[in-house]
Amino acid sequence: LIVVSEPNVPLVKAARNLEGVEVKVVGNLSVINLAPGGWPARLVVWSEKAFLKLQNIIDNKWKKLRGRKHA
Repeated sequence: LIVVSEPNVPLVKAARNLEGVEVKVVGNLSVINLAPGGWPARLVVWSEKAFLKLQNIIDNKWKKLRGRKHA
């Protein structure tokens, strides 16, 4: 599995020809992609921009959670 930041990066087209390799955009990533069949032993290659985008997604979710008031 290769995780990229955007769907239009050249790596997406290049990886189409590699048998058994999937390319996912970080915003469309799920647990199923990372651990198919419930086994967390899949090789995952991340682009640097994908890591930065994932950090932004996590930070935004934490900000929303911190901003909620408890009932």
